[in-house]
Amino acid sequence: MPSLQDRTNIPINLRFLCQHRKSASAVARAVNVNRQQFEKYLSGRSFPSGNVRHRLAMHFKIPIDALTDDPIALNLSFRDTIGEAVATTHQLPHNSVDELSVLRKYLGAYQTFFLTPAWPDRIHVGLVFVSEADQRINTVFFNRARDPETQALHRSRLDGTIILRGERLFLMEKTRGTEDRFSETILFPSHRHSGKYLTGMSFGVTWRPHRMPFASRTIWRRMSASDSVRAGISNCGIYHPTARPIDPIVKNFFSSDLRAYTMTQPLGSTAKDTLSNLAAFRGP
Repeated sequence: MPSLQDRTNIPINLRFLCQHRKSASAVARAVNVNRQQFEKYLSGRSFPSGNVRHRLAMHFKIPIDALTDDPIALNLSFRDTIGEAVATTHQLPHNSVDELSVLRKYLGAYQTFFLTPAWPDRIHVGLVFVSEADQRINTVFFNRARDPETQALHRSRLDGTIILRGERLFLMEKTRGTEDRFSETILFPSHRHSGKYLTGMSFGVTWRPHRMPFASRTIWRRMSASDSVRAGISNCGIYHPTARPIDPIVKNFFSSDLRAYTMTQPLGSTAKDTLSNLAAFRGP
């Protein structure tokens, strides 16, 4: 008997996977399922049998359990099924010559700002370096934050790769260490601020109040040549919106989220809302 979570996840995952095939009808034909019945799987009105799930897993070349996995986890971990492997950041395709010529203008250091459910009334500030190596645009993200309640110091580092699709920058990141952790950020230029700011959406996993996926709007501020790396690192942390590292543009960017404490909700009953945000930033 499938759990409520499985019933919630599988239609979201199937719709995501079908986006990367010619059509849902083509998938239905490939796995020998009636189109009307397949539509019920996509809408959540019916749950596929074990035999059908096995055929779907074989068709998409993913483990059968991935069909009922957390949708964000499937999105991050199994894009190799559409030719862009992201099990590690080094499996992303090399940037094309045309891509590199566009992406090089983003090389440099950025102060990054985002929200998490851990402290929904605070802004997290991090530091990311964007560089080029081996025909790839790579990133290194640093964060050093002191828990406002316990004063415990938390450090993190993620290595990533950026690819360009349309006018959007897709950043896949992975932690170093024995426990893999992935995150994804989708960015597009904010021309209003003369290229100094990039805005978008980040997806990851928070550990507080308990481990769960989340999504947040994010804004990156390019550091100038006169800004020191030491200053960028010292700015990392968890801040009240009125604190010094939070400039007016960043504060205004998050103002509505902070007023309502409306972090994009953890997956579960609101999984469809979270994935709809992802689809909005990906575009058609």
